[in-house]
Amino acid sequence: MQVFSLLVAGSTLEAIRSLPPAAIAERLQAMIDRSDAEGLTEFLGVLPDDRIPPEALPLLVQAARKLALPAVLERALALGSQPALSASLRTLLMQKLMESRDEAFSLGAWRVLTADPAIFASRSAANALRWLAILRLRLPAGAVRDAATDLLARHRDATNTDLLDGVELRERLRMLAEAKDWSGVCALAATVPERHLTGDAPDWLLTAALQRGDAAIADRALGLLEEALAVPQRRIWVARQLAAADMVARGWAVLDLPAFLARWPDLKLALLEALPVFLARARGPLRVEIRSAFEQLSAPRLDPVRTIPFPVGRFPAEPPAGVWPVRVLRSAGVSEAQAATFARIVEDHARRVERSRAAEDSRDVIRWPELQVYQDVWVDRLGRVGDAAGRVAPLLQAPSVAGLPPPPEGAAFFPEAAVASMPRNFFHWFAEGFPALAWRFRQDAPAVPILTNAEAAGFMRETLDLLSDVPPVVEVVQDTVRVGRALTAYRGSNVLVHWSCFGELYGRLVARARERGTAGAAGPLLYLSRRAAASRRLENEAALEEALARLGFTPVVLEKHSLADQICILGQAEAVVAPHGAGLAHIAAARPGLKVFEMMPARVGAEPLRAAFARLSVTRGHRHLLWLEQAHPLADRWRVDIPAMLEALRRFLEETPAR
Repeated sequence: MQVFSLLVAGSTLEAIRSLPPAAIAERLQAMIDRSDAEGLTEFLGVLPDDRIPPEALPLLVQAARKLALPAVLERALALGSQPALSASLRTLLMQKLMESRDEAFSLGAWRVLTADPAIFASRSAANALRWLAILRLRLPAGAVRDAATDLLARHRDATNTDLLDGVELRERLRMLAEAKDWSGVCALAATVPERHLTGDAPDWLLTAALQRGDAAIADRALGLLEEALAVPQRRIWVARQLAAADMVARGWAVLDLPAFLARWPDLKLALLEALPVFLARARGPLRVEIRSAFEQLSAPRLDPVRTIPFPVGRFPAEPPAGVWPVRVLRSAGVSEAQAATFARIVEDHARRVERSRAAEDSRDVIRWPELQVYQDVWVDRLGRVGDAAGRVAPLLQAPSVAGLPPPPEGAAFFPEAAVASMPRNFFHWFAEGFPALAWRFRQDAPAVPILTNAEAAGFMRETLDLLSDVPPVVEVVQDTVRVGRALTAYRGSNVLVHWSCFGELYGRLVARARERGTAGAAGPLLYLSRRAAASRRLENEAALEEALARLGFTPVVLEKHSLADQICILGQAEAVVAPHGAGLAHIAAARPGLKVFEMMPARVGAEPLRAAFARLSVTRGHRHLLWLEQAHPLADRWRVDIPAMLEALRRFLEETPAR
């Protein structure tokens, strides 16, 4: 965006410069939210320093961090270092600067803090001292850190010593945890009084216990997490992580199934989804107890009245030539055993794929896709098919709890309908739900509506609109509905090994995308950014994108493009680097032989789920490398070891043959 673009949008330079402070802050926040680095830079370029309100300085820091704008950071520091800045705003600006671990931001925080020594005599003195205690540990060794140490010592006294000790100890624990020095975390925590193990410290301690398999440390962490475990989803998650780390008895005790069900009876499905992790590792009487609980929670099976094997397409596509082994590499902090678990999961799938292609009748190896017919059933908003007796059809890869919610009074009735998957994200639609509907797009298929939920309707309709000029009717299910004859299929990406059933469907979608979409400026080397994602936040993604750009990789935020454009962008790619995320679902439709370098937060216990894209690459004939990074098991964030990852990427690109 150029200055004239602002003018065309209806704002004169004078009008921009006379905006009230709240409007300036609002515009800045909007540009940060949409990652508009160019627009933000131009906007600031027409604002003189005296028109930038002090309250907006933390936004400049946020923009500098998120959008990698060093000039914006310098301007924020220059304005934040003026002695006239209030002590409260100075402290707030320090806090925003210290959200980054980058040395430039730490030095900036020191510059802002020391610009007005009077802050230590203000009402913000206590907060300033807390940030100084943390800052001292982050500053580079040398004169600046020595000066910070002296400054802290001058203001430390009997009234704040214990408080500052706690702040420093927690920061040391955090630094050890970020360095993945779990032995160091345990050793330091052993010397720390429990009154100082607050905030994130119990999580770091539990992380260390899980990584080291240390039951005693786990018990101490669990004692500190008692209040946090009152949140049911948190309790399930912690219990599951303990089980995954072979502390099954402790995890089962944390879960406390009878008490859990008495307090949160509506969370049976979440419990049921967690129990397979316990069953995989439990032994003896404990396994019998867990198996019994699993069976009591599970729904009895509803079988179809008829099954019809998916037909081979009119123009069957040849399967990919050969099965390419997936490489699994790990950064520091990821155990060899966990890397081996990922490798074993993918290798097992590769063997099944090879047997399926070699066998005369592969239906006994990987399930041949079937259209399943159910009579007089209910369908709920999760896409489950069940009946009044509490039975549920086994259509999903995850287990189902007994009984669907009954249809409300006056519920909709469909004489006949296709039941689609009702996924939470694009991957579960594009690589699982979409192929399960392949039968519906044949010329001889009955013209029945497709049932889905509101969450899936958006990307489902975009796919169907792209596939056909007259797409099928999509009905959104809000509450349980009645269906006289439900037509559906098992939903799992592994059935794509039978590409003769699906190649024509995906081929038609790709052809239509090429007619309507464009790859734009995207080149053969792509980085699929997660900047727009709400989960699994990659903390150093800006630095990663910058490093990849130097290697010729174009960053792409797929959410900003139409589905047709997304397919075109991936269709012309030769190599893709991406954090684990739904955008990788596009490898299902990509030409075989794509080089896929997937970075993954290797969460203990989640290996079967997280290996989904590697298995999909095996199925579709891509060259795939899994780069494992240590993830905080109790928080939704992670970082990439950029130098190590780049070296692995370089070798992968050099050693992997082109299509």
